[in-house]
This record gives sequence, C-alpha cells and structure tokens, in this order.
Amino acid sequence: MVTIHPNIRSIVDHDGAVILDIPNNTITTLDATGAYVWQKLQSGLQIDAIISELVRDTGADEVMIAKTWTHLWIN
Repeated sequence: MVTIHPNIRSIVDHDGAVILDIPNNTITTLDATGAYVWQKLQSGLQIDAIISELVRDTGADEVMIAKTWTHLWIN
C-alpha cells in the first residue's frame, strides 16, 4: 500500500502537478500523466488499480504500462 506523508503538499491541474515535500525541502514537477497517477494515489488506489485505469482511459497496452511503472518504481 502506498502512503503519502502528511507533510506532502501538491497542486494538480490539466497540465501536470507540483509536489512539495516539506520535510525534505524538495519540489517535484509532473507531466499530465504523472499528475493522473498522483491523483489516483491520493485517492487511495493501489498500483494495480491505477494500471488498470490507465489501460482503460488511454487504450495503452497493459504490459507496457506495467513495465514502465516497474522501471520508474525501481529506478
């Protein structure tokens, strides 16, 4: 289960998102796809559910999305 630290703040719009990590004093920017995933994580969805929704919403190949997620998560 993914847990978002309570000191994380974010702003999301149609172009992407900005995430402020207060304890680590860092800012991360996301493109529109990253913002989509971020919003799903914030709503409490698990990774497999997010992958399924990405497949449904984009028509992309599930294996490709899962491989990309794994690559990003591990690296």
